Amino acid sequence: MIAVIADDFTGAAELAGISLRYGLQVKLYTGIASYEACDVCIVSSDSRSMSRADALEVTRNIVVALQELNPSFIYKKIDSVLRGYVFDEISVQMQLTGKQRAIILPANPSLGRKIISGQYYINEQLITDTAFADDPEFPVKSALVKEMISKDGKGVDVLSRGQDKWKQIISIAEASTIEDMDHWVGLIESAWLLAGAGDFFERLLAASFAERFSDDPAILLPHLYVCGTTAQTSQRLVEQIDQGSGNVIYLHHTDLARDPFSFTDAQFAKIQDIVYSGGKLLLAVGHTADLTPQYIRESMAGVVQHLQQQLHFREIFIEGGSTAAAILKRLQLSSFDIANESQRGVVRMKAGDLYITVKPGSYAVPQSIKDLYLTKPYNQQS
Repeated sequence: MIAVIADDFTGAAELAGISLRYGLQVKLYTGIASYEACDVCIVSSDSRSMSRADALEVTRNIVVALQELNPSFIYKKIDSVLRGYVFDEISVQMQLTGKQRAIILPANPSLGRKIISGQYYINEQLITDTAFADDPEFPVKSALVKEMISKDGKGVDVLSRGQDKWKQIISIAEASTIEDMDHWVGLIESAWLLAGAGDFFERLLAASFAERFSDDPAILLPHLYVCGTTAQTSQRLVEQIDQGSGNVIYLHHTDLARDPFSFTDAQFAKIQDIVYSGGKLLLAVGHTADLTPQYIRESMAGVVQHLQQQLHFREIFIEGGSTAAAILKRLQLSSFDIANESQRGVVRMKAGDLYITVKPGSYAVPQSIKDLYLTKPYNQQS
């Protein structure tokens, strides 16, 4: 059995989708749970949305719990652009598992995310010249990967192909192609802790298993789309949907700051009209001055819980890992069966009678969701 600890829910779901693609039986959990025997056991710690102290504590508890399953190895899924408490969490995992070295491959060449000469590039552009520089919780202020993972660059070195001397016990490996990823996979030793993003995990599986693909099933109605990301591409899509269909409800400062939350009669009447007439509703964040990202996602989770109790959506599509984790916690969902991988990082899962699809904020919205909200009519599914 392979075990995975991911620091956010969409990252956990991404690896669940990859595992399913390689024909493996996979289960996805949030936090400590009664883990079932399977080929790949994936646990989302949601540590990226916590304080450093809480992040290390939850990481410690999950590592201890997973070790009881005696996995062949525990993969540490991190953010591909090294946001969060990557260095500290890897250090804790090394201490508990007795690993002698850690190799980190955060690059995702298949998505245009590369590490060259110690610097991080996204589609040939330094990461500091992209929207990641303005991330509300972990702004990227340096393109040097040593400084991205450790403020002073200490305690970690960068490895390039052909380099066989490690200066530190924790190393980031450069990669700009899938061939680079396979090079590092071929060097792995059992005494190493393996950490990285989706491409590294995918190449680890590709070394032992064959890919299998499945078609996307029909989307069920009524459907709720929750946009919990500030990514510009998603924001533009929300605006396009709002202008084209009017199926969008924006939640502003005055809405989210209402405690306890409740819609006004006029707001809920509009929501009911949208859902009953077309079976689909998009929730987006509007003007939220002075509200922290944590407060916004927790408030959005409360809104979704309120709507689900009233309108009983059959499917929910969520953008943003921290937003997804907050919503699933409010809905008291912690164990998921994986239904299908719509595209890389976009994974549909089932909890009880509810289907949930999640997507990292920086990944593309799948065409099926665009079609649902922009063009194609979908009939109510039985």
